[in-house]
Amino acid sequence: MHLRTKVWYRLLRGAVYALVALFIFGMWAGDVREFVSLNGYYRATLIDMVHGTAYKPFVYRCLVPVCTRAILAMLPGSILSFLRQGMGSLALVMRALRYLGWEQAQLPEYSITLAVMYAALLGFTFALRRLVATLYESEFWLTDLTPIVALAVLPVFFKRGTHLVYDFFTLFLFTLGLLLLYRQRWGSYYAVFVLGLCNKET
Repeated sequence: MHLRTKVWYRLLRGAVYALVALFIFGMWAGDVREFVSLNGYYRATLIDMVHGTAYKPFVYRCLVPVCTRAILAMLPGSILSFLRQGMGSLALVMRALRYLGWEQAQLPEYSITLAVMYAALLGFTFALRRLVATLYESEFWLTDLTPIVALAVLPVFFKRGTHLVYDFFTLFLFTLGLLLLYRQRWGSYYAVFVLGLCNKET
């Protein structure tokens, strides 16, 4: 494949992964069923997880909450104010907040946590593609198609169980860990392993 074509192909592939992942993520985050939605289980609501007030053992699963709190601490007050008042006052956002049952005052926490979780889902697609390319000698288009198929299958598993803030990081870190384990890159593997324990100790 010509170098210039290869660069554009990679950009296109990344854009497709991002759009498909966003669609699947929207299905997951927008599920408002009782005991299933991000705030559906009172022991581990999104806001309680972020602020470290959730019940044990959920409160120990701190990777996403720590990332969210770190980003919140780095953002200037003007941006936080815009997220609360500016974005929160938009009609579309207000309808979404009412539908999801989220508090406008906590919009920065919701926004940043969702962005962190989406990044993990997107990271999973690239880690899976690299894992497939490493394990199998297949046509490049089949390797590139595998993450899209994997994303398309995920909604089957959305029907049962509570949606929790650490779900997509579990998927991402497990896949990345398998890749590093196979390649015997032990330093990187143990770093991912520690992050995995912070994300979900079991």
